[in-house]
Amino acid sequence: QQVLPQLHSLLRGSEPDLQQLAAQLLALCAKEQRKRGMLLAASPDAAVAKLVKQQLLPCMRQLAQGRSSAAAAAGRPSRKHTQPAGADAAAAAPMDEDGSDVDGAEEELGDSQAAAAAVCNPRAAKWATYAIAYCQDHSSARAELSQLAADLAGSLDSGEPESAAKLQALSAIGRLLPDVFSQHAEQLLIFVLDDYLLAYLDAAVTAPTCAAAAAGSGRSQPSLPTPASLASPGSSRARGSSQSGAAGSSSQVEAAGVWLKGAALKALAAGCVPDSDADDVPVETQRMAARLAQDLEGLLEPSEEARPQFLADMPDEVAGQLRLAAAASLLRLACRHDSRLTTGCYCMLALVMQDNQIDVRRVFAAKAYKLVNYFNSRRSTHQLAAKYAAMLPLAAVDPELPNKEAAARMLREWVHSRRAAVQASIMSATAAEGGSADVRGGGSTLQEQPEMLLPYGLYILAHHPDFPQPEEDAAEDVQCCTPFQYMLQFMLQPLLVESGSTARGAFVPALRKMCAYIKYTADKAEEPATSQLYVLCDMAAATIAALAQRMQLEPGLLAAKHPGGITLPLNFYRPLDKEERGASGVSFLPPGFE
Repeated sequence: QQVLPQLHSLLRGSEPDLQQLAAQLLALCAKEQRKRGMLLAASPDAAVAKLVKQQLLPCMRQLAQGRSSAAAAAGRPSRKHTQPAGADAAAAAPMDEDGSDVDGAEEELGDSQAAAAAVCNPRAAKWATYAIAYCQDHSSARAELSQLAADLAGSLDSGEPESAAKLQALSAIGRLLPDVFSQHAEQLLIFVLDDYLLAYLDAAVTAPTCAAAAAGSGRSQPSLPTPASLASPGSSRARGSSQSGAAGSSSQVEAAGVWLKGAALKALAAGCVPDSDADDVPVETQRMAARLAQDLEGLLEPSEEARPQFLADMPDEVAGQLRLAAAASLLRLACRHDSRLTTGCYCMLALVMQDNQIDVRRVFAAKAYKLVNYFNSRRSTHQLAAKYAAMLPLAAVDPELPNKEAAARMLREWVHSRRAAVQASIMSATAAEGGSADVRGGGSTLQEQPEMLLPYGLYILAHHPDFPQPEEDAAEDVQCCTPFQYMLQFMLQPLLVESGSTARGAFVPALRKMCAYIKYTADKAEEPATSQLYVLCDMAAATIAALAQRMQLEPGLLAAKHPGGITLPLNFYRPLDKEERGASGVSFLPPGFE
């Protein structure tokens, strides 16, 4: 009760980060009450629900209606998408039975500019949406957010600064109510990819972003680090408070525009992934995710020649922000739409680990590891953890030591946690049968083990643009393969160390068998890299032998046979018929390879 007046003041203030914090605290308070099964309107904390209705709900309604206050003040024509029929009338009507509270709140708020400022901050709009959802029962929240989604989607306009906030609110609705979001999926996809992404976002649209960056907040946009190019050289943080100073030069405006476009991509991807694993993804959203993934893949290419037109004259630091946003969006989509990411998209995504920009590499590695842990914690998807953990070894050739060390630590931690989870599962099953358990690389649990990252890792390296082609003369030069030897060692070494009850080198026979088995298959891609895969398989087998000798592993491990079968990812490898198998027993090692 004591903090509510302060939250009220923060929501009416002009500090974007404090508005976001206030909305977030309200959402968390409401969510905690919901967890306890209490209806806020009848609980001692009804003041939270009242504050949400008095402050956040009118602001969100204002955000969704008609021309924005900023556009109206500037006298600019609105470019908003067509409002659905009847939406204006529906938006004007009360959305709940307690209309008196809302009317009173609108009178109390009084100042439309203050209301617009409170929700023009995208993160505040996101948390305001969560607060509206959590402060009432499900049916009321559903009705409220359904109408809000229709109004927000119908009023999107690439010429308004509020569009970023609207997209964040719609994204939150997608995470909370997937079926409601799916009704607007195609409209949102067209707006972001065909309008917002291609539009020139002028100073009026980017002013809030520039102001927040100049003030040093760095959090006015969701989860994107502030580009250095948004900060005026030699300017103090205090000067960033003026809008004219924040707008800055044309280069700052363009950089802020790219930043906003990245935030829009991330919002769109987040809306395709429900917060609850129990929620099904509607068919319309699945189609949207597939189209979005295809377009995001095209934004990952770092070369200037392959950049989209709106990035043509941007410095690579700014273009890197959009590559990072596209990569982060694909990682988010992978949570529920991994099967819709093609193998080519997967390989392009992995190459972000070697982006031109150090901060892009660092942030992407952390986000990839977060996805690995997401999959690892879910029994139904833990095998996908190996697929995305296979991206981390690309940091072996990172020129920045902290990036390399961080990736190595992430890989070790995941291997250890996966081993522990498998061992716990084995112990539980064995205890139920009254036997004893021992993990020594048995085939029955190989698909659960972290060794499954090897086929994914080899596939990524085989499709690496710098891997020498077999027909090239460069393939005869062993130095061309040295970086790939480093990445293989980075990948394999954590798999050979002792971890819990798993002995050192216990899975050496399984790894060697996997390398041999891949040579009985072919690359399933439209542009196959089968020959490169065979070279990498032999390089991996040689690296395993070298590591075993260096680590002084038990000598018999290299000659031991793995008793179980090998299963490879079906989307990546196709088995060969007997008459096609010409690689077995043939060495593909580059000359002089050690």
